[in-house]
Amino acid sequence: MQTGPETFRVLFGTGAPVEARLATTFRRALAPGRPPLAVAEEIVRLGLETGVWPTVVDGPVDLSHVAGCTPTGVEELRHRLG
Repeated sequence: MQTGPETFRVLFGTGAPVEARLATTFRRALAPGRPPLAVAEEIVRLGLETGVWPTVVDGPVDLSHVAGCTPTGVEELRHRLG
């Protein structure tokens, strides 16, 4: 769920919601023209699939960091968001 221009609330089936942020400049460079929520959702999905989503969260999760945690993360996201 988008809560602001660069902020999101990630809702999982269990546990408390997680706050996340995605810098506009990173989103535009990654997927120009794509809606912020679509880009954020895909980054969360990739983070969960690859096991890089943080298990302990102290404050907002930086989605650009999650995207860059694997060697091919950014390229994979560009492909998915095509």
